[in-house]
Amino acid sequence: MKLVYSLMLYVLLLCSLLIDIVLTTSCRKPPVIDSTNNQATFENISSRLLPSKISTSYDAKGLQAFFNLANSFMNTVQPKSISEQFQGVNLKELSKDDNKAKILKYETPIFVALGFGLLFVILMPIIGFCFCCCRCCCNKCGGAMFQSEKESKKYAKCTIMSLLLLVMTILMLCGILFMFVTNNRINESAKNISTVYNQAINEAIQFANATIDQIIEISDQIPCITYLDKQDIGDDGVKKLIGNPLYQSVLSNLSDTINISYSLSQNVSNIYGFLQSINFLNISLNEDADDLKNGLKQIKKELDDIANDCINNGSIPKETCDSINSTVVSSNVDFTSFPDLSDQLKTFKSATSFDMTENIKSTIMKIEDISNTVVNKSKSARSDLIQLISKTEDQVQDMLYQINGNITNTISTTKSKLLTFENNYFRSNSEAFKYENYRYYVYIGISSVVGFIFVLMALGLLFGCCGYKKNVSPTHRSSASNCGGNFLMASVGFMFIFSAILMMFCVVWFAVGMHLHIVCRDVHDGILFDSFLSDQLIIEGKKISVKLLLSQCRSNAPIYKALNVENIYNISKELNIKDKTGDLNSKLNSLSFDLNDLNILSDKLKEILNDLADSNTETVNYTSFLSMINEKITDSNLALAALNLTNYAKNLSSYNSIAEKLRNISSRLIEIDNTVVSNIKNNLKNLESNVTALKSTSYHFKETILDLLKRYNQSDAFIKNEGEYIIKHLISNYSTRLIGWLDQGSTHLVVQVKSNMLKCGPIANLYDGVINTYVCSDIVQNVNGFWLALGWCLLFFVPCIILSVKLAKFYRKMNYGSSLDKHVQPPFNESYPMEVRSSVHDQTSLMENNWSHTDAPPPYSNNQFTPRYNSGYHY
Repeated sequence: MKLVYSLMLYVLLLCSLLIDIVLTTSCRKPPVIDSTNNQATFENISSRLLPSKISTSYDAKGLQAFFNLANSFMNTVQPKSISEQFQGVNLKELSKDDNKAKILKYETPIFVALGFGLLFVILMPIIGFCFCCCRCCCNKCGGAMFQSEKESKKYAKCTIMSLLLLVMTILMLCGILFMFVTNNRINESAKNISTVYNQAINEAIQFANATIDQIIEISDQIPCITYLDKQDIGDDGVKKLIGNPLYQSVLSNLSDTINISYSLSQNVSNIYGFLQSINFLNISLNEDADDLKNGLKQIKKELDDIANDCINNGSIPKETCDSINSTVVSSNVDFTSFPDLSDQLKTFKSATSFDMTENIKSTIMKIEDISNTVVNKSKSARSDLIQLISKTEDQVQDMLYQINGNITNTISTTKSKLLTFENNYFRSNSEAFKYENYRYYVYIGISSVVGFIFVLMALGLLFGCCGYKKNVSPTHRSSASNCGGNFLMASVGFMFIFSAILMMFCVVWFAVGMHLHIVCRDVHDGILFDSFLSDQLIIEGKKISVKLLLSQCRSNAPIYKALNVENIYNISKELNIKDKTGDLNSKLNSLSFDLNDLNILSDKLKEILNDLADSNTETVNYTSFLSMINEKITDSNLALAALNLTNYAKNLSSYNSIAEKLRNISSRLIEIDNTVVSNIKNNLKNLESNVTALKSTSYHFKETILDLLKRYNQSDAFIKNEGEYIIKHLISNYSTRLIGWLDQGSTHLVVQVKSNMLKCGPIANLYDGVINTYVCSDIVQNVNGFWLALGWCLLFFVPCIILSVKLAKFYRKMNYGSSLDKHVQPPFNESYPMEVRSSVHDQTSLMENNWSHTDAPPPYSNNQFTPRYNSGYHY
């Protein structure tokens, strides 16, 4: 975020800088001119951002409906936006008493929801304890292993409860699966954090680099805005627009002299360039030759020492030592005998410094005299503009260098800090990442506990439904049915044991996830930053809206529009460059000059031409040059010598010291051959090319100069004063032309700044990819999905407990039948046999009620049934 703010500030500084810019020294791509209407088309600023690797869309993989359920529940608990509730409240002001009351009021619905969870945490252990005491101590709550015949006949009730429990079990299974899936996704997201983090850093750096490129491109646009005026205001522009047309009108008959003058001026420049190159190459060749000879001399000395060591060793074959000693590494190259061209170089340097092109035209041809007069007469009118150019150029360069330097330094320091932060917290081997592994396994354990309860209920239903038969009495139920009932009661026990712990975990993560959801809800559009960071989002005294910034950047608007810079700087008004130039029209119209007192051939030009004629470039000994160029550089092939030394080193591998020295010398020979020798060859090739070009250019050079001097003398009297009227007309057109360029340039600059400069789509893409997609969608939604799945399962604990206890009565094998319903209720005296008790009570009952044997309830007919004596109740 700090990097983004820095970029925004740099843009504003750049905009404020642009208002003072009129002219610069160069333009990367000059504007295209439509000569029919004098309209300039300037180059637009382009965006060259690479495609983003950060995804801004989240693939829920089929769980979005489940996540929407969690979001809907949290929105129901607290539908109010935090930014609306605390509108106008700064983050630093939250500790005030008034804001504390607002916070408490805002958190009240969340506290209520947490209260229900805590109530569940408190009541479930109490209910479980009471339920256990009721069954174990009082033989109530379904604890008696007894079911009346009438109750056991309620098959529809058993079926309905089984179906209900089955439905709830399936619903719990969905919650369990969601728990495992969301846990895995949280873990995957945590493992992917380093990748996302690096992608975010790269995106930010890419945008910063693109910003640097566009600032550089803007710096190229600035001279393009004033490129045409710069040319017109400069000496060449004045000459082109005033001097040259005047020359075409007054001195059109001097075209042959002009052509010869230009040709001579070009030849002088070319010859001077050749002489400079030859002189430089000569110096370089002598230095390289000295380096080559000294280097080879040193190597030869070392080879002699190695050969002596080899001979003194005694165990090395003499042939090898002789081969080493006979290795030829020397050079007798000598470039000191090249012909001396210092006099010619001095002469042509003087001629070149005299600027033959301008001075030949100014002294020999009337056009350059006229052009110089125009330049001199317009200096007072152009001096203010020239000063502004120099001052503005320095400011532009310094500011642009500073901006780019600051951005580069920010990138470097910020990237270093971010990478350090990543190594400390986001690497898989970091200490912080270990806690994610702990969390993952804790979540697995919690999911497994709920899954274990589900398995118990599922097995209870499976065995109970498969083993239950409606025609079998409660005391004769099958082992499968009895096992199903036991599984159900086991699930009840575990639900009572773990319900409080699981609900406490659910409550804690609901509190965390709820607040994360609230933050993400307002962070999506950036309104949260506008609410709590309003005092920090200020640039040049104006508040910046993050919400508006994101909205504009998501449509890839320019940063000028996204930041609403128009409220800070009125670019349209401030960039009226024409007003910055002053009264250019009156200054240019004040020009007045004539063609009197103009000399065709100045003394200085005459002296230069005579010196060039006497330079004797045609008489240079070019044959000596070319013959010395083809001399042999070294007495032997250094690469072959290096190869031989390498082979000797391989043969002497058992003699490490000698072999190592040979390899070292071989490497040095290769290096000398690849550098010094190669450089000498290249320089000789360049020298040959320059000598050949000098020889060709100098051909008939003296005759050309003498002919030109003759032409100048013939034109010495050709002076006229007919150009005064033409000059005034040209100045008027010249002023109109300059003002037109400034108007067009100002309009183009304003359009570029407002429409094309620094499109901020990558900022929104980075924000949406990291904050909205990765953090809020990928991590927060799965965190909320886990506690919702856990809470979903806990929601069915109470009805599942009730149904499981009820169904266990239908599935478990009872110890007592309905014949004992009205006579003996457990517990019995264990010392009194059941058969005797049954017989006594049956007879007593018959006598008291005057029943006959035919009226008595039918005894159990299952002869295989054996009464249980060990206990009268089952838990």
